[in-house]
This record gives sequence, C-alpha cells and structure tokens, in this order.
Amino acid sequence: MNVLLTGGSGQLGQQLQKHRKYIAPSHQDMDITDPDSILRYIGKHSIDLIVHSAAYTETLKPDNDPKEAAKCFKVNVLGTRNLVTQASCPIIYISTESAVEPYNFYILTKIQGEHEVRLNQHGSHIIRTSFRYDPFEYPKAPTDMLTIGDTVGKIAPLIDAAIDGLPMDGKITYIGTGVRTVYELARETRPEVIGLPRAEIFTRLPAMEGLRDVL
Repeated sequence: MNVLLTGGSGQLGQQLQKHRKYIAPSHQDMDITDPDSILRYIGKHSIDLIVHSAAYTETLKPDNDPKEAAKCFKVNVLGTRNLVTQASCPIIYISTESAVEPYNFYILTKIQGEHEVRLNQHGSHIIRTSFRYDPFEYPKAPTDMLTIGDTVGKIAPLIDAAIDGLPMDGKITYIGTGVRTVYELARETRPEVIGLPRAEIFTRLPAMEGLRDVL
C-alpha cells in the first residue's frame, strides 16, 4: 500500500518514517496551503492512503498574536480542506486529544480540521493523540490536566501500527499509553519541571476582532 504522509519533516512525521516507507513530500514539493501544488504532486504518484500529520504546531502563539492565529487557521483548516478537495483516496487525520476540552485557538482549528476531513468522499478516520519531545519541551506542566500522550518516539509506532486496520468511517480513535497528568508525564523526561494548575499556565482565547486585520 502506498501511503502519502504530509508533514514528513515534522516531529511526528520523522518518527513515523522510521517504521515504514512513506511517500513524504517536502513542503517545497507539496504545499497543503496551495491546492494546485497538492494536485500536481498527487497526480505524479499512485496513492492508496493519506496520513495527514502536517499542521501549524506553535500551540500557544495564536492566543496572543492575530497574525499567528491566521497562519494557524490557514494551515490547519484551509490546508486540510485543500487536501480533502484534491484527494482521491481515504485520509487519516492526526488530531489532538485536547479536542475533548478545547482551551486555545490552535485546538479549535484542529477540531475544525476534523470536520473538514470527514467531508472526504473517499473516507476518513481521525486519530486523537498527544506527543511530546524527549525531554518534555516546557518548563511548566499542569497538575490538573490529564493526558494519554507520551514522547513522540513511543506514540509514532502506535500510530503506524494502527493505520492499516482503521475503518474509513469518519470516526475517532484515541492513541496513547495510559492516563496520567501532564505533570506526571513531563517528570518522566524532565524531573525538574514545575507543576502548576492549568489556569496559571494557559491564557484566554484571542479576541476575534484582531483577526480582521490579517485575514
């Protein structure tokens, strides 16, 4: 089976490619924000399945910067829409476990991405997960927020093993390594991490008025 992987140069994409031979175009070869770029690339390859992991991943910046919020929307929502429009095969969409309780703009765009991919006439499936750097990438971690996530090196093989058997029914599969707090997960690879309540770490959603200046 020929599997096209978007976001192959990203954190997850690099790890996924350790487990099978994906067709993984660079951003220069296929830009998901450009429908013509997608069409040209897909037209040159025989593709049976798309694993869509490309995303804007600066998860906190859009809350404080309207320009970053616009970039986030363009990639995560419009980019997914472009891929769905041009696809001629099923798509597996890599989403976030935080979609169950969204607390920032980035997560809202991933939820909308889920809606976009369900419109693929060739079928789709959504994977909700969470993957972290090793060591944990932030100096602080919430003590009152649960996760099923783990380091990207542990999550990637679970995703790769799952994709061949997922039904293309538009439904959701959660992939992780068990429930614990984000603080507990962070301490596994960064023992000095500071534990705080979530409300002391995350800001409010951005004022939507500011987006008018850049959209």
